Amino acid sequence: MKVTTSKIIDLPAEKLWDAMAQFGDVDQWATGVLRSAWKEPAQLDQEVGSVRFCDLDKFGYVAETIQLWEPGRALTYSAEGMPFPMRGATNAWTFRPVGPDQTEVTTTITAQLKAVTGFMTPMIKRNLRKVQTVVLADLAVFAQNGTPSDRKLKELAA
Repeated sequence: MKVTTSKIIDLPAEKLWDAMAQFGDVDQWATGVLRSAWKEPAQLDQEVGSVRFCDLDKFGYVAETIQLWEPGRALTYSAEGMPFPMRGATNAWTFRPVGPDQTEVTTTITAQLKAVTGFMTPMIKRNLRKVQTVVLADLAVFAQNGTPSDRKLKELAA
């Protein structure tokens, strides 16, 4: 199952990439990620094969492994330990300049579902699209201001 969401953000690709490149600190700006930590803290953020752990609150912990790292252009990571009904997933991000200060950011989640969940596919797609929309908005705020979105600040205060 694949879900793709894009957003045109009024920032240059480099500025958005700089925020996204803080891969190990995703808990500082992405709503829904309560904590994130490196499997091997001494390892650099930009290495293919680097693994971070994310606490997704009621959805548990996932391990995310960098599969592709193309500065300013693309990032792909795989996720293991996904909550039911997913067995695993990948999330591919692309950053495409569409003007001097505008970038189309696209996130494509490809999820492997457990066999018994076919009837749940439409609901899962809707939920993933909501997550993508929120995280894209969070990224835009963090890249612009260097601070989390209001939504993320409420989550951090809870």
